[in-house]
Amino acid sequence: MAIKKRKERIEATKDKPERVPFHLSRVVTRDLITDSFQGLRNMFGLRLRGYEKLLNKHIEEIINDLKVEYTFVWFRLSINPLSSGSVMITCYGEGYKNE
Repeated sequence: MAIKKRKERIEATKDKPERVPFHLSRVVTRDLITDSFQGLRNMFGLRLRGYEKLLNKHIEEIINDLKVEYTFVWFRLSINPLSSGSVMITCYGEGYKNE
């Protein structure tokens, strides 16, 4: 009985496309104009909206680029500081390749 069910599951998955791993990385650096305004905001303890907008814009671009190539099953975002003024945004996960 168990062997029959296993064969049925194998047969059911033969026509489905295979999941493939993917990743995309992007390095983002700050600019002089954003830096000067955010420095003032930081002195007063305010939120650094300029940097937040910059990161959000690039995160959306990465996700949109990946949507063109893949249908996601799952994905994760990782944001890591590299050096003074730059971060690396990495998106990785599993999905089906769009054709």
